[in-house]
Amino acid sequence: YEKEASFNYKSDSIILENFSVHNKWLNADIDIQKEKLSDGNNAYEALVVIDGACYRLSGVMSEKLFIQIAEGLAY
Repeated sequence: YEKEASFNYKSDSIILENFSVHNKWLNADIDIQKEKLSDGNNAYEALVVIDGACYRLSGVMSEKLFIQIAEGLAY
């Protein structure tokens, strides 16, 4: 897919950690960003690019649950 795209956004969250998990269904490592929100909760975000399409997974939940979701993504 020969198309370039970019996006930019601002957040008042604090980035705590960046890490990767392996998704066996996509045969890819997925980078995850852990953020501390202004209300004290942790949020997680991941971007996945498949065949030129960009998918964003984000949520406020336990780290364990977010990792399970990221590892289980399939199409």
